[in-house]
Amino acid sequence: FDRAARQGLPEAQYNLALCFHRGTGVEYDRHRAMELLEKASRQGLTEATLLLAQYCRDGVEAAPDQTIPRPAIAPDYPRAVELFRKAAAGNHPDAERELALTLLRNPDLNMRQTALPEIVALLEKAVQGGDGRAMLALSELHFSGTGVPRDEKRMLELLRRAEKLGIAEARPRLAYALEIGLGAPPDPVQALAVYREAAEDGVPLAQSRLANYYLAGRGVAQDIPRALELYRQAAAAGDPNALLHLAKFHQEGTVLERNDQQAFLLLLQAAKRDLAEAQYLLARAFQEGRGTPADEGAAFYWYGQAAFRHHPRALLELGRCHLEGRGTAVNPEQAETFLTLALENGAEEARELLARARNRMKLPEARETPKLRLTPER
Repeated sequence: FDRAARQGLPEAQYNLALCFHRGTGVEYDRHRAMELLEKASRQGLTEATLLLAQYCRDGVEAAPDQTIPRPAIAPDYPRAVELFRKAAAGNHPDAERELALTLLRNPDLNMRQTALPEIVALLEKAVQGGDGRAMLALSELHFSGTGVPRDEKRMLELLRRAEKLGIAEARPRLAYALEIGLGAPPDPVQALAVYREAAEDGVPLAQSRLANYYLAGRGVAQDIPRALELYRQAAAAGDPNALLHLAKFHQEGTVLERNDQQAFLLLLQAAKRDLAEAQYLLARAFQEGRGTPADEGAAFYWYGQAAFRHHPRALLELGRCHLEGRGTAVNPEQAETFLTLALENGAEEARELLARARNRMKLPEARETPKLRLTPER
């Protein structure tokens, strides 16, 4: 592969990149893999473009311990979207699905909102082609009502199809739907059985959900050590719900010793995985300086991330930020928008703030006092 890659053959460059990507026959080296993918992608190899797009979307960790130390490569969403579009141009189903998921993860809320029709269309097309991961992603949109009408029956149908196709992440979501009765009557016994089976197979979300059962003693005997064990297993694999539970234990000093710094670090990890409650609590930590230096700009950013996911308290606090100029410029019009949404989502405290925002919108803009022109003495 190395000899052929040096001669400029794109297939060899891609296969050699896979060796470095996986650590197969060579030292694991994502930086070298990315260099090779760039070369193969420029020659039009779709598979290389697709993997390169994932590198751009996710970034690359620093490699200080290698023979040639390499700094981290930050995520580049615009480049990732550009590359996914290039790969998807040939009706590549994986590229279409990954383009949709990347557009959903865009940190720019306005761009994300604008892209929702395209995201839904891409996922629907992939679902029609039998893509299980697209089914899973589309089920989440139907559950939250993001870009599509909220439809629990459609969500349940997509989850069942994805689970039959062997998508591991679909199993705990299906169990959750069975547990609380989404799209069908509740079936807690079947839900617990699905959670257990998936947890034994090492599915992090199932481990986290099963831990909830042991923590509360719901359907099983209460077993807090077992719950902690499951939360830690799931958190080690990056499950945001497990990270959130451990963070709350540290914040509240229940189950685990109080540790605001550790709670902050766990919240940050969960927030980066798009969990609205973690994003809201992280914003509060930044606002209050709890476990981290106070930073109103960071608080405003994370309130915005949680608000995009319709978190009622985040919508309320984001409206307050716009109304009072916390971490952003005073903007009563924007405040009214978010406070109205907060009220519609059940945050009654938004009512008083909404009245204040509307009163401010009625006030005439202050005009600068004209400067007097003095005529020189004669």
